[in-house]
Amino acid sequence: LHDALPIYGYNNFQYTPSEPQNRWEATGKVDYAISDNSKLSVSYTRQIETDVHPIGVWWTPPWTLPYPSNVTAPTTSQDFMANFTHVFSPTTTNEVVFTYARYINPSSLSNAKLVDRTNLGFNVTGLYGHTTSQIPNIEGPWGGAVPNIDEFTFDGAFQGGNEFGAIKKDPSFYDNFTKVIGSHTLKAGFYWDTSENVQSSAALQVGSQGNYNIGWGANDSGNAVADFLLGVNNSYQQQNIIPTQDLKFHQWSLYAQDSFKANRQLTLNYGMRFDHLGQWYGAPNGAAVWDPASYNNTAAAGPNTGLLYHAIDSRIPLSGLKSPLFYYEPRVGMAYDI
Repeated sequence: LHDALPIYGYNNFQYTPSEPQNRWEATGKVDYAISDNSKLSVSYTRQIETDVHPIGVWWTPPWTLPYPSNVTAPTTSQDFMANFTHVFSPTTTNEVVFTYARYINPSSLSNAKLVDRTNLGFNVTGLYGHTTSQIPNIEGPWGGAVPNIDEFTFDGAFQGGNEFGAIKKDPSFYDNFTKVIGSHTLKAGFYWDTSENVQSSAALQVGSQGNYNIGWGANDSGNAVADFLLGVNNSYQQQNIIPTQDLKFHQWSLYAQDSFKANRQLTLNYGMRFDHLGQWYGAPNGAAVWDPASYNNTAAAGPNTGLLYHAIDSRIPLSGLKSPLFYYEPRVGMAYDI
């Protein structure tokens, strides 16, 4: 920072790095007429770019310093779509569509040695018998009296490697059937998709590398900078593990509608859609929920009284919550040609 600033001597400054975000994108599409009545269309899109995060992967307070090691993320997104349409007759058509989208964002340290405990001579061991190679975070009081130096955990936090990130997967499948009967154009179909998120569960300030909080402590000196230089900490936080969560939910829908041309000027549209929206699930034991009826407010109460999940009570779904079978969405409309 000293070399980047033309004027020195100020205790308030703002540093806005300018990093290139180069990317490329390729799209291809193939249309194939299987016959006069059957058409197949397939498309594929791929985008690759390398994101650079010199200060933080996501949001950080304005008084956060650039992390000693840069963080890069070679992100890749892919989209695939296949559409098959068949015309049974001049009045009957069916369309089947499948799509799949995948996005990965693996962030890793460009030079892990710059934040390595052994390399820096920081020999303080972590809690729970777990000491990462990455140095702990330092977080000053709110307002920036002491700048933050913090980043996500990169020790085995994602895909079993020294990364932090996420993978998004979204397949979908739907069908539309159209039939013309006199003045009526009838349509019916269904839709299904899954949204899946595989992501590191660490927070910015609290990870398995630990987090030192400076200032406003019970034994502080009243000066946050002096506390930092003396090694006086308000508190220390650390997670023992950084699990990678694999969460997903499903949606499936049915619909039917009619476009009725009552006369040359008036067209009536009406129909109904039935949507089932599932809850997020993924943890093998199920998501914990609060059950007041099972809460034991006595000294003999066991641990986590009032919290239930699928592994200890099979009546509770893996998601913790049940979804209605359907949300009903009627549709009514009209068009009048003046």
